Amino acid sequence: MNEFDAKMDHKNIKIEEIHWLNVENGNKIVHVKEEKFTKSGTVKLRTKNNGIHVGEKPYQCSDCGKEFLTSSDFNRHMRIHTGERPFQCSICENTFSLNAHLINHMMIHTGERPHQCNQCDKAFINSSNLKTHMRIHTGEKPYICHQCGKAYSQHSHLLRHIKIHTGVKPYQCSHCEKDFLLKSHLKSHMMVHTREKPYKCSKCEKSFSHISDLRAHTKETPFQCNECNKKFSLNSQLNNHMLIHNKDRLYQCSQCDKMFIRSRYLKNHMKTHTSRCGLCDNDFSSIYHLKMHMMMIHTGWKPYQCDQCGKEFIKSGYLKKHMETHTGEKPYRCSMCDNSFLRKQQLKRHMMIHTEKEPLQCSQ
Repeated sequence: MNEFDAKMDHKNIKIEEIHWLNVENGNKIVHVKEEKFTKSGTVKLRTKNNGIHVGEKPYQCSDCGKEFLTSSDFNRHMRIHTGERPFQCSICENTFSLNAHLINHMMIHTGERPHQCNQCDKAFINSSNLKTHMRIHTGEKPYICHQCGKAYSQHSHLLRHIKIHTGVKPYQCSHCEKDFLLKSHLKSHMMVHTREKPYKCSKCEKSFSHISDLRAHTKETPFQCNECNKKFSLNSQLNNHMLIHNKDRLYQCSQCDKMFIRSRYLKNHMKTHTSRCGLCDNDFSSIYHLKMHMMMIHTGWKPYQCDQCGKEFIKSGYLKKHMETHTGEKPYRCSMCDNSFLRKQQLKRHMMIHTEKEPLQCSQ
């Protein structure tokens, strides 16, 4: 890059337009740019002539092989690998690899949000965030998984989903060695070990591990539907709700015309039609529940038998409870008088003696 500085006698003269001169020389292009005079009266004619072939990218990254047309683009890219973040916020000392990122960040402190949604009046710091937000209204999901066909509105959501197919869980807990798909899941899990509760209620002294728990406590609902004004404590809840208004994207049952916002909800619902009793036409949510129904109501089959008295039961849990009558075990002890009972309900009835509370009786 060549720079020509020429001192001018007439300091008040200014060039009002910027001119680009493109000069072809065989298969090379020379770009000549005329810039405005500086305050000192210096004119800079900036000539960009790398003597390169059209379309050629002479700067290649040795780490990932990416190629760049200019050294400035190459240097910016290298910060990805080096981790260099030369641009620092003067207010909170956060650092950034690009000046453009710092400018966007500064809007957090100034409160400026120049990009406004024309559907719901939400405003955003940059146009890319607005574009992503607009997909809530349009229903656009341009990022498609090639494994299962699921579509997503954001590229990051697709990348997160793909990990389900690979089975990779790269984030491991240093305390119990449990693996997690997402860093956020690990961070949430770590609070089990650290017992950290960073979300504090401003009205009382209660603290919570998750912001969703805090919002449930304060009943805060900052996310509002612009269609019906219903409010939600989480943005994900609002996104799920928005699908109700977009009826073209609901999943409809072909058997009973019920509609669902998720394909998996429809899939679970369909089991109620496939798991139908052939004897009484009752529907069940799973094959297991249908089998239990058939045993209890229609067949009378009771596979679990007591070896003490020969009594039969449908479930092993029922047999286990019955066995307590033979062992004499009474696990439910009264804290007031040390009486013991076989059943929890028996203890509950007994406690009324001490509390002097009689159960409510029907006035009719």
